[in-house]
Amino acid sequence: MSRLFQKRASGPELSPETLRRTDILFAPEDRGRAIALLYEECGNNLPFLDKADMYELERFRFAALKYSDGNLVLLESAVKLAQQDWRDLLMATGFAHDVEAHRSWEPKPAGEPAEIDPVLLAATINDRLATMLIPLGFERQGDEWRRSCEVPQVLRLRTGLTGRTEVKFFLQVTLEAQPVRVVLHLPRLPHRMTDLREQGYVFRAGDSEEDLYVAVVRDVIRDCQPWFQRFTSTTEVQRGFEDGTFARHLRVEDQALVF
Repeated sequence: MSRLFQKRASGPELSPETLRRTDILFAPEDRGRAIALLYEECGNNLPFLDKADMYELERFRFAALKYSDGNLVLLESAVKLAQQDWRDLLMATGFAHDVEAHRSWEPKPAGEPAEIDPVLLAATINDRLATMLIPLGFERQGDEWRRSCEVPQVLRLRTGLTGRTEVKFFLQVTLEAQPVRVVLHLPRLPHRMTDLREQGYVFRAGDSEEDLYVAVVRDVIRDCQPWFQRFTSTTEVQRGFEDGTFARHLRVEDQALVF
């Protein structure tokens, strides 16, 4: 295990429910290290949580456990993310929108096989995308689709947080214009952040695979196809900024992130 952290003895102790979930999730030989990570690195040392007790910290420690899915390396990553900005960890695990959401999460016992196949799901999503993108002139390499024109167009399928019972997918669309690239992430963020529940196309064991594919294809037809058909030239991309198509965007260096 790499030593990512320097401070020790953070505390407080893990609550009974945190310990129970840790015992379920991790193999016996890994539990001691997992408990130590949560105690030493995911406690009162987290930003603005220096006064939180073991019960108030459950939301953040459960999030780290869920992120890990019983893997110590991933638990380290989750704890490091929490130390940087625990809001990102809560968002990644679906605990951001509801302060009680973590209480209903139950981990899958260590050693049990996965109930989903993220690789197969991703492959099927790409197959569905092919029916729309190939006629437009896109070519696929792995999880990336690319169309060569004056303004190259790229669609990438990204796999997010993945566990044995849950996976998240995202789409990133890029118009590689100069001097500013235009980037759109799908699914789109809601107009009001208070309406945000979970990021990504979330698939859980027992969900309908067809519903997942339909949601992805629906968004590509609605949000991407008009872009691909219109924004093939630098001039047309510039018009997109002028006519309000890209009105809701955030400029980050050489990128305009549309939302």
